[in-house]
Amino acid sequence: MFSGTKKPTDPIKVLEKKYLYKKIELTENLNSQLKSGLKGAVLEVINTDKVFAEFYDGKGKQIKRKNEFVFEIRMNQFKLKN
Repeated sequence: MFSGTKKPTDPIKVLEKKYLYKKIELTENLNSQLKSGLKGAVLEVINTDKVFAEFYDGKGKQIKRKNEFVFEIRMNQFKLKN
């Protein structure tokens, strides 16, 4: 019944299922505006090490820096929020 072979799994698809559109919190300071504890959301998984994310200030307004609303961050610079 079962052949014992597994269907190849795309690592990006696995990461998208885990992180895409989920709420996150920065775990380290990235620059003067993006500081540890800042909340945001993952918009796109770039590869196994990086994502594009957006962040919000304390009033819920999207943070803009150098005319950019979306920031590239490494996987080890944030954690998922419940």
